Parts: sequence; C-alpha cells; structure tokens
Amino acid sequence: AVLVADALSKGYQNFDRLDEAYPALLSYSGYYTGAQLRQGYVTGDPGTTVQRGYDQWALSVIAGALGKEDDAEKLRAQSTMAIDNLVKSGAWTAADGTKVGLLTPRAAGGDWQAADYEKFEAAGLYQGTLWQYHWYDAYDMGGLIKAMGGEKAGKAAVKHMFGEDSAADDGSTMLHSNANEIDLQAPYLFNYVGEPGLTQKWVRAIYTGTTWNRYIATGSTNEAPSSGGQFTPPVRTQVYKLSPNGFLPTMDNDAGTMSTMFVGAALGLFPVTAGSSQFQIGSPFFDSTTITYANGKRFTVKADGVSPSTYYVQNATLNGKRFDNTWLDYSQIISGGTLD
Repeated sequence: AVLVADALSKGYQNFDRLDEAYPALLSYSGYYTGAQLRQGYVTGDPGTTVQRGYDQWALSVIAGALGKEDDAEKLRAQSTMAIDNLVKSGAWTAADGTKVGLLTPRAAGGDWQAADYEKFEAAGLYQGTLWQYHWYDAYDMGGLIKAMGGEKAGKAAVKHMFGEDSAADDGSTMLHSNANEIDLQAPYLFNYVGEPGLTQKWVRAIYTGTTWNRYIATGSTNEAPSSGGQFTPPVRTQVYKLSPNGFLPTMDNDAGTMSTMFVGAALGLFPVTAGSSQFQIGSPFFDSTTITYANGKRFTVKADGVSPSTYYVQNATLNGKRFDNTWLDYSQIISGGTLD
C-alpha cells in the first residue's frame, strides 16, 4: 500500500485496474477488530499499531485517488490511532523539567503497561526500541508532536534521541539506530522542530563521519561484542565505508535500503515520509549533483564550498529565488531547475 501511495502522491496515473487491486491491498495491510477500534490500539502491541497505522494512512491516499471518500476518511482516522491513544503523557522528563509523551503499550482496559523505552524489542517490538518506534508514523509529525506535549517537548525528545542533552561520550546516550530501518528518518526530524542545523550535523556525522552506535540490527553479531540487541560496549565507528563490507556490523541492506538512504542523504533530499511527495533537505555531500529525467528535465543541487567540515546550510535559492523551506515537493524536483 505504501509503494502504491508513493507513486500516486508523486503523480503516477498509469496503474492498471487499481480499483480491483484495492480490496487485496486492504486485506494485505490487515484489519482491526471491533474491540481494537473501540479502544483505539492493539492491546500490548504498539509496534503493530504504528505499522498498521502507516499502512492505513497509505490506504487512505489510495482510496482518495479511487474516489472512495468514505473509506479514505475512515482510514485517515484509523491511521492516527497510535498517536491519539498510545502516546503516554509525561512518560519521560527532560533535564529542564519538560514532560514528554512517548509511545507506550496499553492493556485492554486502558491501563498503561510498564515499559523500558530504551530496551531492544521491549513491548513485543521487532528489532527496535520504543524510542525508535515512537517516530514511525512520520506522515503526521504535527499530530505526534502535539500528542507529546507540544513543540518544546518534541524538540527535547529529538535532541535526547541523539544525546544532544548529555555530556557523556561513551555511546550510552545514542538512542537512534543506524543499523536498521526503524528510525532512519530520525536525523531529519530536527527539521520539524525548528533545528535544521542539527539535521545537517547528524546527517553528515552518520553518513560520512564517525558516530557512537549502541544498537545492532539483529540479535547477535560476531563482528563486535553484543548482547540483548546492543553493542557491549557501544562502538564508535564510521557507519558507511568505501568497501564491499562497508556497513556498520549487523546492518542489513534490505532490498538496497541502506545504500539508497546514502544516495538520498548525499543528494541532500531525503524521503522521510514514504507515500508522500515530500523530501526533507539535509546537507548535500557534493558541490553539485544533477538528476536527469527521461524527458530531458534536469534538477541540480548545488552546494558551493561544501566539504567534510563545512556542511551547514547558510541560505538557499530555488531557481534564483530565496528559499526558506526545509523540504521540497517531488513536483518541484521533476519540473527541473536548481536548488542552490
């Protein structure tokens, strides 16, 4: 459903018999039971709730394209169930006292269940933590930040993900996982809380520099000591190296995902929300990169003076006009032009 929604959002119109495929897409994404719909979540299973929520959002895009407005409205409502019902108010408190809501499992009666937010595969999650899955439904970052307690809470939480609020230099404060797909979008979330400079900092650190890495992608690794889904101790290393074995230990290049994410990061245009037409702007790795389309259109990203140590964006123009957004729409890219 997400792949189909992504194509539709980017203007693709040549699906053959999409209306006939629609029931299969619904079935493949899965249904909630009546009890789950009434309580607004899957009991004790925040992972299924956020993942199905993403699928429901994608299905709403497809339903809208097919003119099924009633279905689209229902699916949009279901897509925010985790945001509406599984973000526990005040689950974490920042150093300055700011109370922050986090994704938390709930029992059938509505009671919050005990959870270690930093523990690998807590609450039945697959290859991730509650901190990492918390940001899963990126199609509604505004709604998620509001549920967390507002902009101040959202900013405090994203900073905490990367240890920005700690002086520790031992990897213990790195809650983001470079090794797996769960929260690959996390470095770009600073764009949503008014801190694009930190997106630029962490994109460069992760993709071309050296960072602390606490979490692994799977249950074990022979390449570095590990236990319980974590490196023991955390490892400070370059995540991507120019080598056939150039990935962080245990990183799984599922369907080329990790390679593709590097390309997006290098261009400076990253698809935080698959299924939408939006690309978040990071920090380009090259002074000039051009995308050439089959119809002859060309889109160029220029970054004069960029280097491994000079990568903060000072200002930008799009086709010669001042540009202040931290994102681009796909339609702007394929129309051709220059982001400078």
